Order: sequence, then C-alpha cells, then structure tokens
Amino acid sequence: SERLTVANLHGSAVHDWRVADAELLRAATFAEAFAEPDDVLVLAGDFNVIREHSSTLAALVDWGFTRPISWIDQVLVRGAKAGHAHRWPDERRRAHGKLLSDHAPVEVTIE
Repeated sequence: SERLTVANLHGSAVHDWRVADAELLRAATFAEAFAEPDDVLVLAGDFNVIREHSSTLAALVDWGFTRPISWIDQVLVRGAKAGHAHRWPDERRRAHGKLLSDHAPVEVTIE
C-alpha cells in the first residue's frame, strides 16, 4: 500500500536568508530520514526563503522533489505525480470583505 508522509516547516523570519535555508535543509533531511523509502513525501510550509536565495530548494529538486514556486510558501512533493503548485488569488481567500491571512494558501494536486 502507498503511504504518505507530510512534514511542515515554518522557517525563521530573520534578515539573513541562510538561517531559514539551513532550517529547510535540516527539516528536509529529517523528513527524508523519517519517511519510508517508498513513501510519498510532502514537505510544505512557510520556508521564509525563496528559491532565488536558497541552495536547499535547488538541492531538493535533485532529491526528487517537485520544483518550488517563486515565493516563501511551498508544497513540495516527492514520490508521486503532482500538479504545478499555485497560490490562491485574493478573491478566493476573501470572506465577508476581509482578506484571510497575510499568506495565500498554496495548492497542489497529488495523484
């Protein structure tokens, strides 16, 4: 049977991108070690580092994860076919005239 392991990270919000990038590497390494070899692995959250400043996000593609979007919030998938990640538009996350959260949800379909 196919199993799913989900890991979530909220990286530190500091001025030095290297801090959040190092936390992301640590979280990915932990998730990889925790998951069984045949598990679908999802690594998601507010990484507080963007792909343009992250050596870890580039390395995760080499590890078999999906390509990150250009933003701090991510849903990365390894071991299953996954659609392209996309952020919800403001209209989709508005309720009673108020914008919910300062972060748009990121959505990915996993098959």
